[in-house]
Amino acid sequence: EFVAEVFARYALDRNRAAKKFPKAVAVFDKKMKELKILENPESEQLVNSKLLDKALAKMLPPPPVTTTPDAWKALQAKDQRNNEREGDDRPRLKFAMGLVTEGNDVASARMVGRDLSRRLFYQRSRLGRSNTFNNRKLSKTERSTFGIEDAFKEVDLSSATLGEDLFHKNFDHHALIILAPAKGVTATSTGLIDLFKFVERTRDICVPVFHGTSDDLELLKEELKKCGPDKQQGFDPMPMLDPFNKINLPTSRQIATQIKREASAEGYYLSREAEATVLANVTSQNLTLSDVKSMTTEIAMVQEKRVGATTNDKHDKSGYYVLRSDIYSAFEALKRAQGSDPFEDLQNMIGLKEVKEYVSILKDKVLEMQILKDIGEPDCNEEMVIR
Repeated sequence: EFVAEVFARYALDRNRAAKKFPKAVAVFDKKMKELKILENPESEQLVNSKLLDKALAKMLPPPPVTTTPDAWKALQAKDQRNNEREGDDRPRLKFAMGLVTEGNDVASARMVGRDLSRRLFYQRSRLGRSNTFNNRKLSKTERSTFGIEDAFKEVDLSSATLGEDLFHKNFDHHALIILAPAKGVTATSTGLIDLFKFVERTRDICVPVFHGTSDDLELLKEELKKCGPDKQQGFDPMPMLDPFNKINLPTSRQIATQIKREASAEGYYLSREAEATVLANVTSQNLTLSDVKSMTTEIAMVQEKRVGATTNDKHDKSGYYVLRSDIYSAFEALKRAQGSDPFEDLQNMIGLKEVKEYVSILKDKVLEMQILKDIGEPDCNEEMVIR
């Protein structure tokens, strides 16, 4: 398994793999020459980068949220202008981005931030552009030792302590997106000052992305001006791109798609009926992206309860096939967690013993009917099950 993993990394980016596994890469280089696959492994690519880009685009689709104007296009344009400045031996300019959210919609901002980090990281890695880090010039063939999972960090700049020594680490990324809330951040915030110091020495790497209401971002924009070269902190300005990028409210279908994606990432397979049931319930219950994680957790718990008694094989795919009845149960559990359940309210009432017993039996029978229908049980109808 170790050899397979190292070779996969070697095939995707030989120079980056050589930094962590120099002996293994030397062996692979020798083998590539012996087999006449590559004449010069250090400069030739084993994997077709164009085809890899297409594969990544299919396997890593954009998040189910959009921005107006398009945040990625704005970031691309600014990065391209900085590349031109660098080509003319001029320093790259620092800049920040603002994401306008409805209320405290951190989930949407997080999705956009992660998507920006993924795209920027792959674009810079693919182009093999030069980077400047601590006044040290990296060659076009030299690669960062960090991976895509390190290209995104989320912090709270208004906090006295950031919880980790992030801004004192020696990153040599091709890209790093730092996501932070705009609310409450001032020019004297310890976190913001640390961020300015960090961006000052990694301006070719780090792009801060702030999220909040329009008012929050406008206030922060003014605070950033207080950290200019003539101010006490002594930093170059770090303007926010204008205009701000507004995160559009996701549709019910986009939220349902994200639930399916996250469930699939955990190894679950949704039937078409289950997918349709997810969309119907997302619409009827007015779920938001903030509910996606809770919903996928409920699906996992329902699956474990339903199949736990029938199989002990964790790799048995049939045990992870999500039925329509599983979705019903998961949404009911989510509804109970978010508010009162009429069935539980009934059980908590004094008296009505016979009514409670009848409703409890009826509820179990309806769920049984849903399961029988999902597994294709012949001759199944509602009247038969209820009888």
